[in-house]
Formats: sequence, structure tokens, C-alpha cells
Amino acid sequence: MQAGRPIDIGQVLALAKQIKDLGLEDDSKISALLNCVMADNSDYESYNLLMLLVQPYLVEKSLRTNPFPSPSEEADGEIKFGVAEENQFVGFMPEELHILIAGEPGTGKTTIANFFIAPQAISQGIKCWFFVKAKDTEKLVKLYKKANIITVDFDEQVKFNLMEPPKNVTRHEWYASLWDMFIQAEAIYDGTKNFLIEQSYDLASEYDKFGVKPSLFELHDYIKSKDFPKMSRSFHYAESALNRIGGILKGPVRGALDCSSGCLEELVNENVIFNIGSLPASQQVFIVNALISWLFSYKENNKTDLRHFLIIDDAMLLFDANFEKRPDRGMPIINHHLAEVRKAKINMIVIGQYPSLMGQGIFGTSSTKIMFTLSDSNDTNRMLDSMGVQDKEQRKFARLISKEEREMLVKFSSRYPAPFLSKMYKIPGMEKIDELEISREDKRKNNSRFVYILEAVKPRRPYKAEKKEAEEEKSEEKLDEIKDVLNDIFHRQFVSSNDRAIDLHLSNEKAKRIYRHIENEKLAEPVYLNLSGRGGQSKFFVITDKGYGLIKKPRKPEYSGGKGSLHVFIQHYLADYLKNKGCKQVEIEKEFEGKKIDLFYIKDEKKVAVEICISTFKTEYINVIKDRGKCDRIMLVCLDNNAKKKLIEELAGLSSEAEIYSIAEFLKII
Repeated sequence: MQAGRPIDIGQVLALAKQIKDLGLEDDSKISALLNCVMADNSDYESYNLLMLLVQPYLVEKSLRTNPFPSPSEEADGEIKFGVAEENQFVGFMPEELHILIAGEPGTGKTTIANFFIAPQAISQGIKCWFFVKAKDTEKLVKLYKKANIITVDFDEQVKFNLMEPPKNVTRHEWYASLWDMFIQAEAIYDGTKNFLIEQSYDLASEYDKFGVKPSLFELHDYIKSKDFPKMSRSFHYAESALNRIGGILKGPVRGALDCSSGCLEELVNENVIFNIGSLPASQQVFIVNALISWLFSYKENNKTDLRHFLIIDDAMLLFDANFEKRPDRGMPIINHHLAEVRKAKINMIVIGQYPSLMGQGIFGTSSTKIMFTLSDSNDTNRMLDSMGVQDKEQRKFARLISKEEREMLVKFSSRYPAPFLSKMYKIPGMEKIDELEISREDKRKNNSRFVYILEAVKPRRPYKAEKKEAEEEKSEEKLDEIKDVLNDIFHRQFVSSNDRAIDLHLSNEKAKRIYRHIENEKLAEPVYLNLSGRGGQSKFFVITDKGYGLIKKPRKPEYSGGKGSLHVFIQHYLADYLKNKGCKQVEIEKEFEGKKIDLFYIKDEKKVAVEICISTFKTEYINVIKDRGKCDRIMLVCLDNNAKKKLIEELAGLSSEAEIYSIAEFLKII
């Protein structure tokens, strides 16, 4: 090209796109020349050099030969989505789980899921739940009227109550699952989760007399009505819970949650589009996880032969790899779903633009992977690696698959496991989809056909705190009852609050009132321990100076060392347990050569040192060094499995010298 007029900027942008499509943006020479031309579109010398470097790649693309083998008939299935060489249809079987579809915008990844896979599935009696942000999916309502698709815009037309457990699922099971999802989505800690489980259960028990289920609205008002001491843990848990729940109830999903009983059970039998695009990021994660978990729990506990496809578009938030990098929060809920939902005939079809940012869970559980054009090399590499494409020619070719031709690389885990090239096959009339429009009124009219669904909704009963509740409770509680409980705690410190209520023949309501009074008046502090290794925690009490004064008993010795009340309680609890198990010479704060061990005992003629780790993980290194040589075994005991994982990381180099257990594990091995 000769110097003269400036190079047309459209030409420059088109060339830049070709370079990106060819995967050449990381080439230092090409990148430098392109930057020169972008900065000065009269720089013909740089432009000509750039064309010389790029031209061979353009020619190669036009003359490219497909290095992937042509698939056999085994690549076909009941639900078809593409066509390979020699007009070989490509499809999967409904029972094959799950599907991951990756591609940049405009490649056809959403189209293939919503307008190819879903209609075929629906025609076979499979129910499809769509979780989408774009409005295109709603066009299915007009395209396939016989499919009976209902849309959920999270307004006041279609409602559901997340605190209403699925049929035949207990409150304990559902609340533990619900608040697990909540803390992962909202980035809060287990203490708040346990608090929410307890408050939810108490509120639901209270609402039994009304014959209705409380909702998040009632839970918010119920917690808000409580007068927790400002320095207590419960106060801070309540503050955190109210902040997050309040954000949900003031957001776009408010109208959909405004009920006592919703229509989720009825929606199980329908095709549903959930428009989650208007929800904030954390609420998208929470709501989608909650709906998937609800469906799974319902199908697992109620006999049904229905199969469900869950089509999750733009799934980056839900499958964010960062969820897997937080071991303190446990396994991401969505990974649990991926592994378990197959038992309930649930398939997930996951669509994403940035597979390199998605967690390993979906890659490890998807039996079908589909890759459209991806411009970012990290995304391309992640998909090719997951598909097992190692051949250099195949990897090079895969970077050049055509966006215009709607080409895709397909990999099945069974039937035909070799990756191969395919194209989306064309359906007559597909080009008219873009012309379709569906208004809010159209959707409301469509939904109004589902009378049995809309009529299943029952209004909620707002929570009303009784006036002067605190004063009434104080007048009702007799001083001798409170003293009886405190005296029992004094004599039997290591009995859980539930067992104590049974032993003292206290009704559920009376026990709650007395325990609440003891906490509010700071007569005793609650201590929570996970003794089973599962999600629940046992509650104990440690009497305060004020409590000792009320029952006129001397304070029990706690030993020196500046230990916190939780640490001291665990020392005494474990010491008492070891004595009951026949261990010898059990001693708290045993001194060796001027150094103290949290807990010492002898079993099977072996000296054992136990160090209790609450939160200061790094100092446990010092404890291991301190105890080494003095005892035959060194045991480090943590609150739970999450704390155990942290401690193992801290003591990686000393793992052979110290045994690390959660409290639940320690109790089992003694």
C-alpha cells in the first residue's frame, strides 16, 4: 500500500480483529506493529510490515485441513445439536450429565442451549428450568406455545417462600442447607449460619400454632425484635444477618418472596424461565443455588419420574473458581449439586464466556463439553486441556474455529470419547427469532393461564412481637428456677443445654426462656462445640462471676496462662472425658521444665500432650516444638474440620510429629 491518504480506520480495526481471531495478539512483533498503526493510521511502513506477518496465517486459515477425526454414528444421540463432516448428526442422551458450553458473545452458545437442546428436551417430556440474564430466552414462550413455559421475573405474580421446606424434608435438614447457601453467597461466617438456623427453627416452631410458614420477612422482624446484649456474639450475628436479609427484602426479589406458601411444588411439573438479570451478584448466587437445592431435595424425597434440565446461562458468578479457594467455607454448594443431582434425574447445562475463571467442579462432572470460538488464550487452553486435546496441530486448529460458520469443538466422555469438529445445524425459520418481541404484559397474560400455580400461593402472617416481652419474661421467670438451672450447670458443667432441659424436665418453651434469661442477664456465657463432626453444634454454658454470686458458689479454678473462656472450657471438657475413659494422670496445664502443656494424660503407658487450637494457628508451631521430646505423642485439637485444614497448612513441615484432630475426631479415637 502506497503512502498518501491515512489508512481507513475501519481497515485497521478489521485487521486487529483478524489478529485476535487468529490468536496472534501475544506475538510481540505483531502486537508492536499493530500498536504503531493504531496510534498513527498514516504509518504505512508499519502497516505493510504487519500485513506481511499476518498474511501467511490468513492463507493458512483459508486452506486449513481439519486434523480432528470425523466422528462415527456413536456421536449421535436423542437430543441433537450439531452436524459434523459427512452430515453426521451430533447429539447426547438425556441421562448423560452434565454439559458445559463455552464461547465468546455471538458464537451461538446460548442459542444452542435454548433453541436447539431445550425444545427437543421439552418434546420428550423433560422439564426445563432456565436461569438467564438476557431476554432472548423469553421468546420461547411465543415460539413454543404448546410447551407451556412460565416466566418468573421475581415480581408479585409468581411467588415462593425459601423458608418453606420441600415436602417430606425436615426443617433441620432444609434450614442447614438454606443457610449454608446463604453464607457462601453473602460471604459471612459459620457463627451467623448457626445463629440463623436456631432463629429460623424457633420462629417456625412458634408459627406452627398459626398453621402457616414464616418467610424471610418474618425472620427479619423476629430477629430485629430480640434484645441481645450489645457485647454478646448473638448481637453481632444478628447485626450481620439483618444486614444481609434486609438487602434481599429491599431488592428486586422482594415481591416474589412475599408469601407464606409459594408455588415451587407446582413449578416442579412445568418449564420455567427465571430471569435473574435484575438481581445483584450475591443474590443471583443465593437464589439460583436455593432453587436448585429445593428441586433436588424435593425430587429426592418425593417419588417422581420427571427428568429436569437446568440451563444456566452466563454462569460465571455461580461457578466462580474463587468459591473453591475458600476451604474455610467448605465445598461450594454448586459443586455438591453437580455431584449429587444425578440421583434425582437432574442435568445441568452450564453456559460461560470465561471458562478459565470457572471452578474445577463443572469440568470434572460434565460428560459433554462444547467449545465455540474463544478469543482469550487462557480460556481456549482451559477448554482444550479439559477435553484432553494435546496434539499441537489440533490445538492450533482449534484456535481458528470459525465464529461465522458456528463451528464448535465437541468432546463426549463416553460413546465417542475423541474430540471432533462440528457445526450448529440450521433449523428453518431460526432467522426470524430476532424479530420476535415479548412484552411484560405478554408474559403476565401467558402466566395467567397457570391458574393452579398462582392459586397455590398463600399470604404471609407478619410477625408481631408481644408488647413488653422482656418485662413479662422477667416477671414470669421464678428466681428459684433460674437458680436450679445454674446449680445444675455448676455441678454438671459438661452436659449440653438440650440434655439438661430433658434431665430437669423442662418444656421446650420454658428451657428457651430460662436459657435466654441467663444469657441476657449475663449469668452464664454460651459455648458451642461441634461434637459430631457434622453441621450441628452442641450448646453449653459457663457460669460468670454474676452467676456464681447468685447461687453463692465459689468460682471454679481456671488455671493461669491468659486462656479465653472457650479454651478453658474445652480443657476441662476433654479432661473430664479422658477420666471417664480410664486415662491416667489427666492434668490441665501440666508443667515440664518451666513449659506448660494444655492437657496431659497417660494411656497405654504412653505420655500424651494435647494442645488446644482455637484461632492462633501459627503459635501451634511453638507448642509442637515445646512438647517435642517430653511426650510420646503430641495431639493438636481444633474446633472443627475447617480449623483443622488451616492448622494442617500452617504445620505442613511438622505433620509427622503432631497428630491433628477436630474435637469430634479426638473424642472418637479415645
